[in-house]
Amino acid sequence: MKINEKINSRSDAGITLVELLIVLALSLVLGTGIYQVFVGTTRSYSLNEELAMLQEDGRMAMSFLRSEIRGAGYLGCLQDAGSTTVVLRPGGDFAFTDFDSAIFGLEALDAGGWEDNSNTSYNQEEVKALMNMDSDPLEGSDVLVVRGIRTDFPNMTVNTGHTSSVSATLKLEQEKTGLDLERGDVLFLSDCVSSAIFQIQNYSDNSGTITYNTGSSVDPGNEPSRMGAVSDIIDRGQDPEIFQYVTTVFYLADEDGEPMLFRKIGRHDAEAFVSGVESFRVRYGEDTSTPSDGAVNAYVMASDVANWENVLSVRIGLLLRSPESRDPTAPVDEAEYDVSGDGTTDFTAPGDRRMRMVFSGTVGLRNRIR
Repeated sequence: MKINEKINSRSDAGITLVELLIVLALSLVLGTGIYQVFVGTTRSYSLNEELAMLQEDGRMAMSFLRSEIRGAGYLGCLQDAGSTTVVLRPGGDFAFTDFDSAIFGLEALDAGGWEDNSNTSYNQEEVKALMNMDSDPLEGSDVLVVRGIRTDFPNMTVNTGHTSSVSATLKLEQEKTGLDLERGDVLFLSDCVSSAIFQIQNYSDNSGTITYNTGSSVDPGNEPSRMGAVSDIIDRGQDPEIFQYVTTVFYLADEDGEPMLFRKIGRHDAEAFVSGVESFRVRYGEDTSTPSDGAVNAYVMASDVANWENVLSVRIGLLLRSPESRDPTAPVDEAEYDVSGDGTTDFTAPGDRRMRMVFSGTVGLRNRIR
């Protein structure tokens, strides 16, 4: 009986110290492996998430810019842009009242500021005033101006119109609501024979009535000697159509410490539609042949364009960055980026841990391609 008790006590003694150390060592190795897998998975997920966000923002920005550039100079059914009369008074904001060029740009200079194709230089405040911007443009990035009919604006037919040498009231064929029109906007009236660009003094969304005259309630207003261009179109009775004619300016500006790509339509407030854009560069495909043969000979900076009417395509480049990386082991970015695609450095990363990606593409001006 005593012998059995001794045997049982030895059986219940448990594991030895050596066995315990082995178990702890195995647990440590296993735990370390699981932790490394977890960290690697988390890091990979974060990297993929940042990459996906960059790609999505880049695709959205490029798609938007392509659409706007492709429609530059669009005048509806009018085939000859020379048949258009600009009724607005000369002067006023350049970006708002200069309708001669469907496409225009300012080249960012390495030393700061911008330059146009007449070798005129502008500082930050001058560009802001020239383009009627709401905020200071970021130096080191180009400015792009696109003009034409808004393709997302519903076309309307003028049903009745009473015009004189000093005033006119246009009644739309049917009531249109939510047209986003306001006093001072610019409209384009065309019957496919000729067209007129004029500024409205009033618009009633309820009745669909547009009023314009030569008054001074808006700037620059309409020129009395040109008012007959509107009445000529209406009097022909060819069911003229009316559209909103807009000047859209694309530029980079800072908002709460974040570089943003802005779009400003006419005199409406600018919209920031893509964040994290550090560089915006534009090159213009110009037909320099004499006589013109409808083919691009070279892609040049805005300051080197000889004639804006000979620009047939636009090459755009965007450099986007991710938010500040929270991973202290992420690689430091000090790379040099060629955003314009001409083999030169447009942007040098400041040595942070952000992810960066260049998006580029070439867009043909649909209304100039033969």
